[in-house]
Amino acid sequence: MRLASGRPWRMSRSDRWNGTGRICRSGFGGLKRQAFRVIVLVNGHGAPNHRATLSRLAAEESEPDRVAVLFAGAMEDMRYRGHAELGETSFMLAHYPDTVDLTALPPGGAPIGNLAFGILDGPTCAGQPSPDYTVRPEQDPRRASAARGRDDLAYESGRIAAKVHEALMVLR
Repeated sequence: MRLASGRPWRMSRSDRWNGTGRICRSGFGGLKRQAFRVIVLVNGHGAPNHRATLSRLAAEESEPDRVAVLFAGAMEDMRYRGHAELGETSFMLAHYPDTVDLTALPPGGAPIGNLAFGILDGPTCAGQPSPDYTVRPEQDPRRASAARGRDDLAYESGRIAAKVHEALMVLR
């Protein structure tokens, strides 16, 4: 079997064992048969292996002059890349406020231990934790707000829409 790009298709080890890859790949055929010109894979909370899988799938499934498959992971600009830190907490406050309980955290100014609360800032997720394994002040979720979450979503949506527009212009 060959991909539209002409390259031979092989189920990679990551597709065999990676649910993300298998689920995404299973939907491409139907979307292409329905004549979608642009397919966008949006990843708002994936680990590096998920992001790599989606990026690879986008490249493999794109068909020049027919369909563009884009990987438009949210937060690509690295403003946030943590877990339950300022960015994610702001998003949740804006869209799912009943799931956030900031009163469960230590009072403002007290350090938030990574292991004690499961909150990781971007550098910690990148393998560079703070010396005392606490959340850095600039990514402290106690600074989160629903307004920031709405603003971040609007920013990300606009960035993704621009990518779609660019792809459509190329496919004209």
